[in-house]
Amino acid sequence: MKLQSAVALTLTFSLAGCAGGQISSPDSTGQNAAELRLLKPYLALGDSVPFGYNPVDAVNDPDNIRAFVGYPELIGLAPIPTTNAACEGESSGSFINVAAPDNGCHSDWRKNGDALHVTYASDAESQLQFALAFLQAHPKTATVSIQIGANDLLLLQNNCIAAHPTDPAAIEQCLIDGAPAAIGQTAQNVGYILGAIRQSGYTGQLVVVTYYSLQYSDLSDVQLQSIYGLDEALVQVAQVPAFNASIAKGFSAFGAIAKAFGGGDACKAGLLYKLSDGTCDKHPSGFGHSVLALAVTGAVPASTIDLTDPAAQF
Repeated sequence: MKLQSAVALTLTFSLAGCAGGQISSPDSTGQNAAELRLLKPYLALGDSVPFGYNPVDAVNDPDNIRAFVGYPELIGLAPIPTTNAACEGESSGSFINVAAPDNGCHSDWRKNGDALHVTYASDAESQLQFALAFLQAHPKTATVSIQIGANDLLLLQNNCIAAHPTDPAAIEQCLIDGAPAAIGQTAQNVGYILGAIRQSGYTGQLVVVTYYSLQYSDLSDVQLQSIYGLDEALVQVAQVPAFNASIAKGFSAFGAIAKAFGGGDACKAGLLYKLSDGTCDKHPSGFGHSVLALAVTGAVPASTIDLTDPAAQF
């Protein structure tokens, strides 16, 4: 069962107010408790994007969870009982096993006791373990979304920079050479995650959220090609019949707006978090999160996406 259609209406009215980059955390204090009980839960999983990370509050106010508002919190405005277990810096490997390399979740964020939207049982509990425990405790959960894998590419990038600190050309070649293996491992990990969720007995809607590019005008850009390759792999995994997963088209949703309002530049289109110097961080702005929220609530069956078509949209 899909998330309630009221989400789309709620978010439509919020788009203009979110365009500036920052949004305040929703407050459910005045919501009718009986109404909330009638709605089935939504569980969001993943990395810094669904977590709602922004680089300013991460430095100035990392203990204040209200400073970190991702698209799951916007979906919760509907209102839908929303649990956001995402963690900044989570990789697909550390999602499964906390000892696996990550880009800051366990090695930094959780280690320092910084804010999370949920409480994990212990530092040793992985996000996958949390998800399986949550679904066991909430068997009527309507939707589970997962957005994971970008930090796998960032780990590759970090390794390439460490290997060639003063040679940009060598760094780029390292990324080109290493991306297929990194994406392949990510796909394997995501398949394991989706399989574990289905094997737990969960039969509700399972949504894989694709990543956006920072720009859509230079098709030769290594970053765009890497994200496209990652997204394509995520769709392929989601199309495994046993997973019965849907796709939230984050890549194409950002791309359409970036091309229409920013000449292909996601920053110029207001989709990315704007910094004080006028440049943008790689994380979504409030407007960007609204776009992703609409993509999640409008997710389509993965099986309907034809990856043999060069114009396939995901």
